[in-house]
Amino acid sequence: MTVASIDPRLFLTTAKRRWLDLLTWIAYNVFIGTAFLWLQWLFIFIAQSPTAKWTTNLLNGSLGVFVMTLCSSQAALFAEMTGQRFLRMNKFLLAVFLLIIIFDGFFAAVLSTGTAAPVHEGRVLALTAVLFLLAVLLCLVLYIARLCSETDISQDATERQKQLATEARTSDDVDGIRI
Repeated sequence: MTVASIDPRLFLTTAKRRWLDLLTWIAYNVFIGTAFLWLQWLFIFIAQSPTAKWTTNLLNGSLGVFVMTLCSSQAALFAEMTGQRFLRMNKFLLAVFLLIIIFDGFFAAVLSTGTAAPVHEGRVLALTAVLFLLAVLLCLVLYIARLCSETDISQDATERQKQLATEARTSDDVDGIRI
């Protein structure tokens, strides 16, 4: 399988077989990555401060920066682990990935600079949540594609080992080495 051709059945079987790896990925990337949010919310809950707003880190673009960091690190890891450039990925996924990064980057930049015009908090929160969920879902798909690629690489290595063992049994020369 090449990662550029995404087979949904292979994705589902890999996700079922490697569910613990998926939970570990979510724990590291989503739970720990968003610690700046939930720790702030925990502190607001414990302190019971009437002036503290739980939406502060959502409205200032911090979650947008997290989304961009998550996407870029997953793309780099995908390329490193599979040996394939990210641009060879499925074109639809690549387009969605780039749109998320571009739109989220623009959105985070506008929010972090503080606009002169009033910002509708409900819309900002909804858009931030949608971008976050899309990015996490897409990065999870990249991770599963990487797991599929690892499975293919190990199967190729096993087949190569069997081939070399067969050659060694039938001849006295394997890959130019006399045995």
